[in-house]
Amino acid sequence: MTVKNDIISKASDELEIVDRQIIQLPEIIGEVQLNLDDLIIPAANFDRRVCELTQAVNLKVKELEVLNGLITSGTCGATIPDEDGNSQEKGEVVQFDVVQGGRNDSEDTNYIGNNPFSTTVFGATTNMMGGGDFENIITDNLGVGVTTLIGVGRTFFAQESKSTDDDGDDCSNDSGAYSTQRSDLLTEIAALRQTRNNYMNDTVNELKKEIKFKYTQRYSYYFGLAKVKVRKTELENIINLANDPANETFYT
Repeated sequence: MTVKNDIISKASDELEIVDRQIIQLPEIIGEVQLNLDDLIIPAANFDRRVCELTQAVNLKVKELEVLNGLITSGTCGATIPDEDGNSQEKGEVVQFDVVQGGRNDSEDTNYIGNNPFSTTVFGATTNMMGGGDFENIITDNLGVGVTTLIGVGRTFFAQESKSTDDDGDDCSNDSGAYSTQRSDLLTEIAALRQTRNNYMNDTVNELKKEIKFKYTQRYSYYFGLAKVKVRKTELENIINLANDPANETFYT
């Protein structure tokens, strides 16, 4: 066999393999996609429940914000001296929670870049809740992402309360001392968050581990399909080059 014929033979053999891959890969991708479609249904339902549990958290956070307004509107806000001896508000920053989907580029069927775990397509996260106090569930976003996480929606400084104001009056209302109400609300918020986080990690995040695997698997097939199409063109070019009579003398 001549050099030219050997080159053409080897390229033709590989071209047959590539042509089969071009036919087979879309079928394999289709099977993965069907599995993903099935997985996303319960993931969206679990995400909805996580959002509902977060709504309960944010209702309590709103109560704390309202109480904080009562504490700070008068002279009940507690202070401590800073390192320079100046008065500084005493308290802590409190957040409204927002349920988010952590994203990967592998979720995009058009992505064939080199890193399926990058976040260039959708950004790092997508909110599943909205509204001024993140009280609304964004239904169309449920089930997105390769993980479900809790982000910072909005924050405020929750100042501690003194027992009496500057006039000597009690820092309280019909519901009791501000300091006690504040402490109780912080405890309730922490408990609600723990319940929500446990549920989130035991349900949707277990499911999304599999979803992440399937997105990555699907991406690998899309990536492979794009590469074999390039390879098909390269092999055809090699065969055409060898068959061109003008190049005959270069193969001897």
